Amino acid sequence: MEIFIFDLSLLLVGAAVLAYLAVIFKQPIIMAYILCGFLIGPWGTKWINHIDFIETISHLGITLLLFLAGLCLHPQRLIKLFKSAILATSANCVLSFIIAFLFSLCFHFPLLDSICIGLALMFSSTILVVKLLPTTALHQEKMGGTCIGVLIMQDLLAIAVLVFMRCLDAPQGAIPSFSLLSLKLCLFIILLIAFEYFVLRRIMMRVDRLHEVLFILGLAWCFGIARISHSMGLFYETGAFFAGVVMARHPVSRFISESLKPLRDFFLVLFFFTLGA
Repeated sequence: MEIFIFDLSLLLVGAAVLAYLAVIFKQPIIMAYILCGFLIGPWGTKWINHIDFIETISHLGITLLLFLAGLCLHPQRLIKLFKSAILATSANCVLSFIIAFLFSLCFHFPLLDSICIGLALMFSSTILVVKLLPTTALHQEKMGGTCIGVLIMQDLLAIAVLVFMRCLDAPQGAIPSFSLLSLKLCLFIILLIAFEYFVLRRIMMRVDRLHEVLFILGLAWCFGIARISHSMGLFYETGAFFAGVVMARHPVSRFISESLKPLRDFFLVLFFFTLGA
């Protein structure tokens, strides 16, 4: 425990100093976190050698990020974003896949490996793009809305691709396994909507003025549903995203989103540190 606290203190101090320098020199703060991991991690000064535990808890930030992404998506707004972003998303994904696939074949990668490389490189990182996108662009309704819409569509497509790739090694074959997992996902979403409508909504109406309870309730809903989705053979992040979408219809979803953002940012600092380390 003492070693972890010492490592965490070094990490946060280093990240704070480099983030301050990044602000002064007008550089992306993400680069400061990644550089911190490179400098004081196993590849640099080796002040922090054991990053396994930090890497494990840093994935909580990814789960929270997708939960908050879903929490900001009311179904009507989601449909509008999809209409404006579907062409850009399709063109970007298809072109990126073709280029990466052909490039891999030129280096004599096996066909299946080339397909996997193409699928991996046809998506953008939602975390990096949102963090690197200028604030002024996000404030412009058309540009910001289109960018976010493209990222959301890519996230949904990535979930489907990850589920399919996970089924490739299934004993019964990829197609039957993917069909079974798709049915599980549909059942999961239906049960999630029903539970939110008949149970969670009534609980939230009773505690809508108790901010501390809402904060804990949001965390419990996020990680509880993520755990249930994992037990059904899905990904933690998949469950967290749909948990956020289902909760987005409630009036207090905005408060829960704002209250969880600092916690998300803390875990994302750990995540970017592990990328550099």
